[in-house]
Amino acid sequence: MENIIKKTRYVVSGAFLLSLSFSIAYTQGMKRGRAGGQRGMYGEAYVKSLPKETLSKDEVRSITHMREEEKLARDVYNKLYEYWKLPIFSNIAKSEQRHMDMVGLLIEKYELNDPVKADSPGKFNDPEMQKIYNKLIAEGKKSLNDALKVGCLIEDLDIYDLNAALTKVDNQDIKYVYTNIRRGSYNHLNSFYNTLKRCGGTYTPQYISQDEFDRIIYSKATGRPGRKRGRGFTR
Repeated sequence: MENIIKKTRYVVSGAFLLSLSFSIAYTQGMKRGRAGGQRGMYGEAYVKSLPKETLSKDEVRSITHMREEEKLARDVYNKLYEYWKLPIFSNIAKSEQRHMDMVGLLIEKYELNDPVKADSPGKFNDPEMQKIYNKLIAEGKKSLNDALKVGCLIEDLDIYDLNAALTKVDNQDIKYVYTNIRRGSYNHLNSFYNTLKRCGGTYTPQYISQDEFDRIIYSKATGRPGRKRGRGFTR
């Protein structure tokens, strides 16, 4: 088992360094955003600069849902890191915290009830989200490959839900946050899938279409979706 873990740590080192580079870019972007004008704004500063628009019922529902879904990802990855001690889980969990924070900014901006107000690890306001968390942890404990498949599944679901939400929202700030979270999910799915593949495993999408999955994983025309540079907080 020790040899397997050492081998897997070596395999994920590339993903760890990639995620680290995203972390540095994110920090630099946030500093530029706090430093001044509209042109240099990133992340939190940019969302705050956008107008506060009327919320539809669909937008309210999607904001509160995405707040807990990003928490689901963070909590699962943190727990799987406890089991397997692989940097890919702790690294991406930090990214999910940032995604949670950005959705939390929308909740604060629009004065909505926050389902993650207590933010107890592994505890959810939505009973269905609680069931999903419990199931994913049970699966991820089975083996390293199963844990990586759980990572793929979470990002698969996240992209699917964000795709659906983006067809129903029109507020600039919500679209900005969701689009950047989706780009981050593209990166996470790439990292989990490619690590799983190097470990001899595979994953078939359960939510998004096979065509979309293939575009995310194999696209060369745009350098893979989600890795484009530009204004945002993508990781």
